[in-house]
Amino acid sequence: MLKLNKMNLETKFKFNNKGWFANIVVVIIALVLLAGAGVGYFAVKKQKTVDRLVYKNDQYGFSLEFPESWKGYVVNTETNDWGGSIGQSEAILFGFPAQKDLFVIYPFPLAKIQEFKINKLNPIDSLGPVDYTAENSQYVFYRQTAQDVVNADMVEKMSEVGSVLATFKTFPVAGETAGWKTYRNDE
Repeated sequence: MLKLNKMNLETKFKFNNKGWFANIVVVIIALVLLAGAGVGYFAVKKQKTVDRLVYKNDQYGFSLEFPESWKGYVVNTETNDWGGSIGQSEAILFGFPAQKDLFVIYPFPLAKIQEFKINKLNPIDSLGPVDYTAENSQYVFYRQTAQDVVNADMVEKMSEVGSVLATFKTFPVAGETAGWKTYRNDE
């Protein structure tokens, strides 16, 4: 058995002017590395449990959820000129670099749609095969899916479009105060 006396301890753990600072720096670096590894472990663990990706559009007030297989999806916007009484509208295209338009969301201003209803016009007739999706207080949303796909990977993604569109939700447009109530406290 090793016998330690006061002299041995003082000799082994003696802090001199040159070494004590280096020892503290090494301990701090080791603690930072351990803490970083722990945070990294929990971040990766949390990331693995996330199975949906969420797209949120504050301008038009809607969101969509995507399965993990849609990681790396791209969103593009285009302005479409439908001509006639419809005029222009924005198209929000969802897809991948190989095919940017697996499906499209068309947000039409609610006032424009109401104008068509008053004049007994159907704006959708000139859009082609589109489906009503939902509406919020400012927009009516229609959707359209791709007719063709460019490769086998896009065939798989196309089979998931229905489940993605089923997650479509609307929310108030940013800055919108319609329906808010004002409360006063006169005390």
